[in-house]
Parts: sequence; C-alpha cells; structure tokens
Amino acid sequence: MNTGNLIALIFVIILLIGSPIFALHAIKSEKKEFNNGICPRCKSRLVHADTDSQGGRLYTCPGCNKYSTWVSYGCVDKEYRKEELRKYYEEDGLGDRYGNKLN
Repeated sequence: MNTGNLIALIFVIILLIGSPIFALHAIKSEKKEFNNGICPRCKSRLVHADTDSQGGRLYTCPGCNKYSTWVSYGCVDKEYRKEELRKYYEEDGLGDRYGNKLN
C-alpha cells in the first residue's frame, strides 16, 4: 500500500467516525437552544416564524421579542410541530376528522 492510499484510507476512517459525532453534537446544541419551544428569557411558547429554502425553521418569542432560534434537524422540534398541528386542527373543528393522522 502506497502513501497516497494510506492517507486516503485514514481520511475515510476519520470521516466515518467524525460525521456521526458532529451530527450528534449539532442536534444536542439545537435541542438546547430550542428549549422544548419555551423562551429561556420570559418562558413564553416560541412560534414558528419562517422556513428557509432548505427546510430550516425559525422560531421566535412573541412575549419578549428578544429570542429566536433556528432548527434544522427534524428530531429537535418534531413533537412541538405535532402539538401545533393538533391545536390548529382542534381550533378549526377538524380535530376529530384529522386528529388520528397526527399521532
């Protein structure tokens, strides 16, 4: 095995080990910032304000208007989004008809 192949192999191994570690760290960081959808300053519920072209979601605080956070991983706000959909359908009187699809 020549030096070029050895370097390529080491690079691939580092990528295979490093990528999941980086992703787990990024998810943990986003979960901390999202704080289960509660503003850390005033304890109000965050509201979905925008979605970028790659699917990232911006949440802002309507209570203090001083806190916002971006979420890009679906596992960070999945339950929060389900709860918001449930509320939306219940407010419109559609909860009985569509509620089972949200579970």
